[in-house]
Amino acid sequence: QTAKDQTLANLKSIIRNHSPFHAAQFTPFSQFPQGLPKGMITGLSSPLGGGATDFVVNLLKEYPNKRAAWIEPEQTVFPTALLQKGVGPHQVLFLQTENQSLWACHECLRSQLFDFVILNDLDLAEKDLRRLQMNAEKTGTTVLLLSHEP
Repeated sequence: QTAKDQTLANLKSIIRNHSPFHAAQFTPFSQFPQGLPKGMITGLSSPLGGGATDFVVNLLKEYPNKRAAWIEPEQTVFPTALLQKGVGPHQVLFLQTENQSLWACHECLRSQLFDFVILNDLDLAEKDLRRLQMNAEKTGTTVLLLSHEP
């Protein structure tokens, strides 16, 4: 091996071992074999009615003792529907926030009361995503961004 190849191999090793994804802890989940990373943002994109909401519902069913904040500008998920699918009413706080969804998300993260924070149909700027990621890392909370656009 040349010195250049050795240097490149060393850099790859450093990057691999210092990646935030490498250091993340994961919440096991039957529908996601790798698990969901704690303290990170996970994006779920599907067409309307395509399964992103069911994914989250199944996650909450697997963890009946974990709490979630479900944040969206206008309410699209109805609590009784989740109850019918086996999610307890004590598990989810629904927040209809109009144009204050990002602020509500940061407050939920800051409170450290929730294991999962779900944001539905928000178009976030890169700066907002970075700030959200930093808060998720700080609190160890899994943030799920649901989108109905690819």
